[in-house]
Amino acid sequence: MKLSKALPLAVLLFPAGVTAGEGYPTIEVVRSVVGCMADLGGQNEQNLYTCTCRHDYVADRMSFEAFDNGTMQERYGRMPGEKGGVVRDNEHGKADLKALLELKKEATKHCPVVKNLKAPTRQDS
Repeated sequence: MKLSKALPLAVLLFPAGVTAGEGYPTIEVVRSVVGCMADLGGQNEQNLYTCTCRHDYVADRMSFEAFDNGTMQERYGRMPGEKGGVVRDNEHGKADLKALLELKKEATKHCPVVKNLKAPTRQDS
């Protein structure tokens, strides 16, 4: 099965309430990794490896609540009008976004894009 078909299938196999890691819902882990992969140019093994590393780096250092607040601020903070004001005026969201962006920057350094990823081979004695 190709990777591009496997990721959407993974979303269907794990209900939204199932958690992965430190209280991060599986659906949010998948969104984070797939979004990262899109930013790196698409779904392939190298980007999957890199993006799961980056997500794990952030998840190990930030609670899901802070991640969720920061992500909401990142997505909707520029929304115009009254509805956007609820997000823009959220001081916790702003602080969480700042922390999230810093962790993402650190994760980029910690988890560089891996080129020519090769499966381990078994050596016979």
